[in-house]
Amino acid sequence: METDFPPFFQEPGKAITEIRRTANGPNCSGSFLDLFFEGVLVWHGHMQSGKDLLVNYEVDFPVVQVLFSLTSNTLYCSDSMDVPFSLNTNQFNICYMPWYNGTIEWKASEKMESVEFYILPEYFDRFLPEEKLFQQFRTDIQQQRFSRLSNHNLPITAPMQVLLRDIVHSKRKNHYRRLEVEAKLTELLLLQFEQFRQFNENPVCATLKQSEIEKMYFAREIILSNYDKPCSLIDLAHEVGTNEYKLKKHFKAVFGNTVFGYLNNSKMAHAKDLLQSGAMNVTEVADLVGYKNTTHFTAAFKKHFGILPSDLKL
Repeated sequence: METDFPPFFQEPGKAITEIRRTANGPNCSGSFLDLFFEGVLVWHGHMQSGKDLLVNYEVDFPVVQVLFSLTSNTLYCSDSMDVPFSLNTNQFNICYMPWYNGTIEWKASEKMESVEFYILPEYFDRFLPEEKLFQQFRTDIQQQRFSRLSNHNLPITAPMQVLLRDIVHSKRKNHYRRLEVEAKLTELLLLQFEQFRQFNENPVCATLKQSEIEKMYFAREIILSNYDKPCSLIDLAHEVGTNEYKLKKHFKAVFGNTVFGYLNNSKMAHAKDLLQSGAMNVTEVADLVGYKNTTHFTAAFKKHFGILPSDLKL
């Protein structure tokens, strides 16, 4: 299936263009979204296939690809790369493609879902940090060499998933839709760049296997989603597929804090945000972040921030 897009992804007279389509075949079915405006194309695919799905793919101009594999195992092969690269479920990476002439292969699955952003280099450049850590990627773009931001694919976090869902399923139209997509794309890039920097600033992470790092991000998502009912280290280790010793060691290597230290810092930060928003009172916030006793919450908050929860102003 071939799709032609207007130059620079900009359709004359439109703030943004949105195309939704479905496909049904004997071995494959799915729904697809093309969403584009000047400098940016968003593609979302949600598919089912009883066999591996191989698609010939060609892009004849340079793009930065921001790739999210939500529930799919995908292999990218192009003559612009030295070697093919793959993304597995719950992984992302950012690539520069001077061109793409090859294939994309999705492994057979009852649920394959990916979101891909194709961004013109001049649009992307305004977001790329000036830090030395990102210089090689910037140089490769300038010299039109295939490049990946990270040599290791990184896990998609819960905040990234929320942003992706918002982009794909929004009901906004026209100019408001474009503003929303640009804002959420900016936030996505922020989260990706921060995670990439965190990974590289912690040299211990480099000694861990990709699967071990993914387990720690999974553990983090579990604890951040269960403030009101935290599980024990043993239960958390079992849930992510490791043992208690490795959980404690690897979690601190990846995030620079113990499991419970990280949990407490996150609780306090979340509580502060809620209180400053004015949407909830101290008792409600305490209960939401797992404190059944408001007095205990107040003491913990004062120890962490040096002020009482009631002292916060909007």
